[in-house]
Amino acid sequence: MKPFTSLIIGALALTPSAWAARTVPFPPHAPWFNVTRPLTDQDIVGRFVLLDFFTPGCINCIETVAPIRAIQRRFSADLIVIGVNAPKFRASRHGTNVRDFLTQYDIHHPIVTDRHFRLWHAYHVFAWPTFVLIGPRGHVRHTWIGQGHHAAIARLIAVDIEADRHFLRPKPLPLLYTRAAKAPLLEGPEKIAVRGRLVAVSDTLGNRVLLFNRRGQLKATIGSGQRGFQNGAFGQARFNHPQGLAFNGSDLLVADTLNNAIRAINLRTLQVTTFAGPNAVHNTGMPHRARRVPTLNAPWALRIIHGDLYVAMAGAHQLWRQRLSHGALRPWAGSGWEGLVDGPRQEAEFAQPSGLSYHRGALYVADAESSSVRLVSKGRVHTIIGRGLFHFGNRDGKATQARLQHDQGLAYAHGCLYIADTFNSAVKRLDLRTGLVTTVAGDGRPGERTGPAFASTLNEPGGLAVLNPHTLLIADTGNNRILALNLTTETVRVWAGPNPLPTPDNPP
Repeated sequence: MKPFTSLIIGALALTPSAWAARTVPFPPHAPWFNVTRPLTDQDIVGRFVLLDFFTPGCINCIETVAPIRAIQRRFSADLIVIGVNAPKFRASRHGTNVRDFLTQYDIHHPIVTDRHFRLWHAYHVFAWPTFVLIGPRGHVRHTWIGQGHHAAIARLIAVDIEADRHFLRPKPLPLLYTRAAKAPLLEGPEKIAVRGRLVAVSDTLGNRVLLFNRRGQLKATIGSGQRGFQNGAFGQARFNHPQGLAFNGSDLLVADTLNNAIRAINLRTLQVTTFAGPNAVHNTGMPHRARRVPTLNAPWALRIIHGDLYVAMAGAHQLWRQRLSHGALRPWAGSGWEGLVDGPRQEAEFAQPSGLSYHRGALYVADAESSSVRLVSKGRVHTIIGRGLFHFGNRDGKATQARLQHDQGLAYAHGCLYIADTFNSAVKRLDLRTGLVTTVAGDGRPGERTGPAFASTLNEPGGLAVLNPHTLLIADTGNNRILALNLTTETVRVWAGPNPLPTPDNPP
């Protein structure tokens, strides 16, 4: 295990008593979130503190949000969770990007950005996520590395609180509980699928799936908008951060990412059911041999190719496949180890695959944590762009030298592969004939929400889809809208969502 590894499959071993004996001061002038002022050592004396070291975008960190939220609620009188953003990617240092991440995952405890990794080194952290429990007198009690430890964390906190109750003298904290204003139409849209007259959009932060016609007019809303797991009619169904979409006959399949499930939306009966995941039983076609599918782990993108469903299983660092006519959903490519290793598809290593595209026998994969584009063809995996987990940036040019930053979406059109270069807030084009990478939308400066530049500024785009031979749809996730990129003129207009100023391509 090497320093800054990001991360390691599943939960790592529980380590006894942390290396640092006592708390260390918070970095001066560090950016804080969810508080009205920076916290000090005096604020945390007299209570238990759980430091949560994370980096935005890391699937292992994302999957710990809900259990850590539950721990905070359970012990709220005696414990405060403080998130430490130790940013792997440069984009994760920017205040706007951090706020968007906190909003997307409904995080309201105090957060400090450890830009120079001072807290990281002081507590001898080497992996995301890591949790450090500090007692009411400032002594470090325990460190946990990786995910899956929430039950052990809760048990130890309960025991320690009873043992040290006479030391507990918590002071009021300057917490700032805010909820962003609800977007009028889209809330953090991530993925897009097109078929016939319908365009489906996963409204990820809104926990819904929206159906539009090809002109961008809303036709149907699937999901109540409340986070949860519930089947039933369109208005009552619940999702938890839906992502990838794929049309399958009269159904629309949805990667219900944080429910670790794939849901089926029947466009005829207007009902939502569970296709794979918790409580789903897949019929193998043999009498009395229905069997449960393996546990899904953060399905992020879907693609149906010649009757087979392919799933980018971000949390498992694999691609899974199911023959829709028979059989069950199973791992298909990737060993399950996180990394960037080419070779036979079952031995190769992926790192949080988050986007899929296909053309003539070639399955392309946006491998987010390695900031790479991978190709699966003829039973082997080959890297087109990218060099490893910690090689990223914003560089055009030859594919072998180009750099991306946590790319999450792909689309093929006219001999080119279009890439949602998410943390660079850009869309890039890889010409598969020349091997050249160029930026076709976005300037790499997310967060401009007003003014003339807003019409063409992207903010962490998450997905792409071809609308017609001349138009590429872009899920401009951070700006709560869908953009249309003209592939001939490379001009951008708003297709659905807010646009406060008229532009030449989108007149009032």
